Order: sequence, then C-alpha cells, then structure tokens
Amino acid sequence: AGMVLGDAREAAAQYDPPAGYYNAATGTGATLKGQLETIMTAGHVQQTYGQFRYASGNYDRDPNNSSNLLEVYNRASVPGVWSCPNGNCVWNREHVWPQSRQPGSANNNSLGNLGDPLALRPADPGVNSNRGSLPFGNFSTTGSFANLGSFFFPGDADKGDIARNLFYSATRYQSTGLTLVNGVPSGNQMGDLQSLLRWNYTDPPDDFERRRNHVIFGVTNNRNAYIDQPQFVWSVFGGGSNDSKLYVGGVAPGDGASVFLVDLGGVLV
Repeated sequence: AGMVLGDAREAAAQYDPPAGYYNAATGTGATLKGQLETIMTAGHVQQTYGQFRYASGNYDRDPNNSSNLLEVYNRASVPGVWSCPNGNCVWNREHVWPQSRQPGSANNNSLGNLGDPLALRPADPGVNSNRGSLPFGNFSTTGSFANLGSFFFPGDADKGDIARNLFYSATRYQSTGLTLVNGVPSGNQMGDLQSLLRWNYTDPPDDFERRRNHVIFGVTNNRNAYIDQPQFVWSVFGGGSNDSKLYVGGVAPGDGASVFLVDLGGVLV
C-alpha cells in the first residue's frame, strides 16, 4: 500500500507548481483574492481565442488515446485536430463563462478571458448549444450533464473542474467586472456560487485537470491557483475565515463540542 500511495503521489507531483509559486498568497478573503490576482497576472503570456483551436488537442488530451481530446460535460473522446468540414465542427470552443455574460464578444484575435485556455474547454457542438449561456447550478444533482431550465448541470466528471474554471476567471479578471453570485446571475455575473463551492469539494482536482493546468502553464506562464490550492476557494468565495465545525453524534451541539468513546478492543503493546 505504501508503494502504491507513493507512486501515485510521485505521478501527481509532476503537475505541481514551481517551489514557492504561492509564497505571496498569505492573506484571507479579499486580500487573498487580490494576491492571487497578482500571481496569476504577473508574466502571463495571454493566448487568443483562435489559438485554442490548435492547442486544445494538447491541453485536453485523452490520457488513453493521444490522438484524441476529451470534451467537456460528456467526456467524449474525439479527434484532437481542429476540423470543421462545411462548417460542421467535430468539436467547438466552449466559454465556461459565457460570452454574453462578460464584456466584449469573441473573435479569433480575442485575448483576456475570452481567449484564455483556463476559461475555455472543447465541447460537442450539440451539448454546447444545449447549455447555451445558462449558469451552472442545482448542487444536489448528480450523474450526467443536464439542462435544468434556469441552470445547467455540468455532470459529475466536470462539476468541480467547471467550478474552478469560474473561480479562476472571477479572480484573474475581476477588474473587468466578472463576479460570482448565488442564484440566477445577471449582467457579467455567473453562478450559482453555492453550487460551485460544493462541487469544488465533491469533485476535487484529478490528474486530468492537474495535467491540463500544468501544460497550459508551460505555454502561458500562468496557472489556475484553485486547481493547485483548492483550499483557497473557501477563504476567497466561501466567506473568508474557516468557520467549519466537526462533531460526532446524531445532533450538532450549539458550541461544536462533542465526545465519542471508541472501544479499540485488545491492544498489543
């Protein structure tokens, strides 16, 4: 078991940020959000929306077929080469934060959040159309992606990934007015924040997401801090201080205190 855990950690470590990368992230709440914005802005080599057509095959590579990529929401494995015969694209470019909910409109020369690969994902054109510009929500939903009317559920495989994509955009591009709110958003807002917070914990970063973040870093000199440090999410978007309480027993006591006796049976000393 020790070897298996060690091997898994060694494999995951290849996607870690450089040592000291987040040394300046020392605050909490709004202060931490500003520090992360600085970290994710300094030295950032921005990419265009057009470049994503030819880079996604590498960013989103299917770990079981290097010629394919994995689409968002349905996780379908399709050829990674950009191909749109007669305008019918094998896959297209999904703005996780919809174009209609952020300043400007995308063209192949667009930079900023409209062209940032950390805010874009390859998608099946039909699924992309079904999602439209809906916010993400209904945190208790599980299973496959679904259009739920006022909200879109991204599916169990991608719900945490999508949440961290949005946390990134709301931090890196907060100066453009991108904000996250509870409920149905308006203007340049996105949500549903309470759903995104839950998904960050129920679907933590896996090797596919961590590899994607690291490969994009190699091209853009920029990373999504919430993939590297998902614990930052609660401090920035969950109310600041960590006010969680743990207890044992059937009913939560008011002060969070509890005692539980455990019989360990016979113990050999």
